[in-house]
Amino acid sequence: MNQWNSPIPRHDPRQEPCLGAEEMRAAADEVPEWVWPPPRCGLEPHRQVYCSFLIAGFAYYAGAKAFPKLYVGRRLRLRADPQNRYDEYAIGVYCLQQQLGYVPRKMNRELALILNAGHSIFRAVVQQLDPAAHPARQVRVAVYLKKKGPTPALA
Repeated sequence: MNQWNSPIPRHDPRQEPCLGAEEMRAAADEVPEWVWPPPRCGLEPHRQVYCSFLIAGFAYYAGAKAFPKLYVGRRLRLRADPQNRYDEYAIGVYCLQQQLGYVPRKMNRELALILNAGHSIFRAVVQQLDPAAHPARQVRVAVYLKKKGPTPALA
């Protein structure tokens, strides 16, 4: 048989179905992104993590290209994107000049309001890497509040 008269390949129900973009988004919405209390990642054990998340859209942006440059503890930049046509509270996650994706919609509102007000009080770092995972689950980011300076002792 050649390619023109070969039988149509059938779906094997024992295999997981391939997911389209809509199904992937729906499946991602079922995964709890917001973990409370946020896990401590061991990078700065004296600080509480403000939030922790998997990067949304990592597979659609420069994720694969930037992955070799990522390591646990790598600082990332958060940049508000109020012009985003899909989400007015969108916040891009960047490594150097490459956009890795976005902060998940479920948790970006408070961060966006603070960033849009011009405050730079957050420090984002790579908390966990899993190169064997699905691209949507490869990079976990931890967001800390930056330290302002020495805290006065309480009497």
